[in-house]
Amino acid sequence: DSLDKWKRMGVLATEMEGAAIAQVCYVAGVPCTVLRTISDTLEGGDVDFEKFKVYAADISNSVLEMMLV
Repeated sequence: DSLDKWKRMGVLATEMEGAAIAQVCYVAGVPCTVLRTISDTLEGGDVDFEKFKVYAADISNSVLEMMLV
């Protein structure tokens, strides 16, 4: 099935929206960085969104701080 295909290829994550932004920036000659937070998996599962959004915000903030140093 498709999940096995992704696992065999070693894919950890995919996304589409950032690619469109990056392409427009590339064509316009504008530097671009896309920072995404993954909130689900291919397998599905239960995620407590209220808890996760706090965790994701903390991690995103840490990454941004490291990038800006």
